[in-house]
Amino acid sequence: MRAARGRAFETAEELGWRPGAGDWTSVLRQVEFKTPSGRRRRPDLVVEIDDGTTVVIETKATDWDVMAPHRIRPNVQRHVKQLLRYVEQLDRNQGVHPALVYPNVPADEAKRAAVEEIAYAAFVQVVWRDL
Repeated sequence: MRAARGRAFETAEELGWRPGAGDWTSVLRQVEFKTPSGRRRRPDLVVEIDDGTTVVIETKATDWDVMAPHRIRPNVQRHVKQLLRYVEQLDRNQGVHPALVYPNVPADEAKRAAVEEIAYAAFVQVVWRDL
């Protein structure tokens, strides 16, 4: 059930980044990286915008409202670590920007603040879609 919700959210997010979906030109790229152990991994979305910027996006269908407060930090750190593994294989000096996209803002403002604080400390943008 959770995996299906995650795939549906990823698909919905990808549709919003397709060329012609915004006021700017973008190109979706399928990028695959190899881990040091040889495993293949790919970020959910790699978007090249016409100004030369690359946005690496990891979508997470996490429901923060049902999560215990003490689980917020380890979950966000895991999401950030996964995203930064992709980003470190690209040249961040060439305009590579990491972003985590979540479907809903937590009802608890303290949870929202915690998620954003942890991600921002690693220079990762957080986007709340509120689907």
